[in-house]
Amino acid sequence: RYNGQNLDLNRDYIKIESPENAGAIELILNRWDPMLLVDLHTTNGSYHQEPLTYATAHNPNCDPSLPNYLRENLFPKVSKGLESRYNILSIPYGYFVDSTEPIKGWQTFNHLPYYSTNYWGLRNRFAILNENYAYADYQTRIEACYRFVQLILEYTNNHADEMLQLIRQADLKTIQRGASPDTSARFGIEFKATPFEKPLLIRSYEFEPYKDEKGRNRVEKTDILKNYKVPFYGDFKKTKSVALAKGYFFSSSLKEIAQKIHQHGVVVEQLTEPISVEVQTFQVAKIENSKRIYQGHKWTKIEGTYKTVQKELAEGTYYVGMDQPLANVAAYLLEPESDCGLVYWNFFDRYLRTSQWESGLNEFPVYRLMKPVRFARECFDF
Repeated sequence: RYNGQNLDLNRDYIKIESPENAGAIELILNRWDPMLLVDLHTTNGSYHQEPLTYATAHNPNCDPSLPNYLRENLFPKVSKGLESRYNILSIPYGYFVDSTEPIKGWQTFNHLPYYSTNYWGLRNRFAILNENYAYADYQTRIEACYRFVQLILEYTNNHADEMLQLIRQADLKTIQRGASPDTSARFGIEFKATPFEKPLLIRSYEFEPYKDEKGRNRVEKTDILKNYKVPFYGDFKKTKSVALAKGYFFSSSLKEIAQKIHQHGVVVEQLTEPISVEVQTFQVAKIENSKRIYQGHKWTKIEGTYKTVQKELAEGTYYVGMDQPLANVAAYLLEPESDCGLVYWNFFDRYLRTSQWESGLNEFPVYRLMKPVRFARECFDF
């Protein structure tokens, strides 16, 4: 699961600190731009009879048309084919909300884009997660995974034009949103998993409760088969959001920030002459850091207030426009309150306090452009 740096590759799709993910993003995703990612895993979350589970991107900042297409079209077709042609059962990926009371519901993995599937969704591309059931025998797992990929390729071969058209439309909508004077679009910063309208059938087992050595309630699987029709907590909603910016400015001294953004394939430009422009600034009022290390980091979260001001920006100031296909990735990286952006992964830590000896907090060094403005700029040569 971990590489030689002790990093989980499936938690590294925002900070890109592993050479494996750097290579995948720079040399495959940015260069080839495939329309579909299928990420193959193994799960041991809950006991059930289905040897194969699947999911797609579910971050609400993604374009919803792409995951909806997979849920409504590809997944039902592939799942039906697995059962009718190969006698392989499958269900959406997840695990029981409460293993001691399975009827409470089935939940999936979270919305964060450090996962490959959610990250690829932010890039306006189709994403499929495959989780093979660890408790099945090896041959069953391999056969299920093989047939799943086979049927995905059959489906995409038969529906390539339709799927490519959806991708082009998602890219175009993203570009037009960034160029439009309409400011109604929102960027989610807090989210909640809610159940889909239709319950989900989980073919599972009866369980016997017991207490472990620490007195915690646990269950043990029996050999008695039992089906559960439960709510499926796989639909994520924004519970807090901010107006989506039209672009972001930051100082030419923050070259490492520009390089990290560019590494994702996001277009980064520089001003070719000074400008005076109205922007939103973010005054940091509170900084919170985790107590424990996670993926080599003690995450940072900040709170504060926005203010509209006129700023004098020098020639060479970096600019990241939101009128580009990867705008959702750019927003996730640069928004100060983003729950998985560069602030979260400590890239801005040194800029948040006035000094290491003082308690004062700085203005966040990225300014939000809220209205489309014309100004002279050119792509930065990395």
